[in-house]
Amino acid sequence: MIKESMKKYIVGAATLIILLLINFSIWQKQSHITEGEVINIELAPVDPRSLMQGDYMTLRFDIARQIRASYDESSQTEKDDSDNQASQPLLPETAYVIVQLDENKVASFVSIEADNAESIPLGPQQRKLQYRVRQNKVKFATNGFFFAEGDEPIYRDARYGQFRVNNKGEVLLTGLLDKDLVLLGAEML
Repeated sequence: MIKESMKKYIVGAATLIILLLINFSIWQKQSHITEGEVINIELAPVDPRSLMQGDYMTLRFDIARQIRASYDESSQTEKDDSDNQASQPLLPETAYVIVQLDENKVASFVSIEADNAESIPLGPQQRKLQYRVRQNKVKFATNGFFFAEGDEPIYRDARYGQFRVNNKGEVLLTGLLDKDLVLLGAEML
């Protein structure tokens, strides 16, 4: 039987480990936000309102549509090669898209990669971005942008999501931009 004082040490050590892991995770995300490269991805927003969560904008990205179309196209080719069996393409849970950046850091679709093969040569303005597939939908970091109640008019005209991408291709949404690539809501910061 473990003595009462030993139980306290175990609980204290476990609590300390949990706090260290949480702080390490926060530090990683903060480093990602401050050191990651800025990339802008065109979006097609929908603006529902959630009574439980406050105001938010559901985000859909044009590149996600192109990724889906690329899988559908390759699936159609496979169906043609295999006696026309009708089936939904099976998308990998995590994969990468190669994008080309223009002078404004706006990403455009180039191709998809099933894994993070380091040997794939990228052009000087090309980047590899990680995406995930959840419920058969392509998602970049998040599918929603939350804002304070009453701020919907500020974000209504959003046309781009601004992301920070790290050297692993992981993306974090940091803001929304208008058609002129101006950060929305910046005056509130």
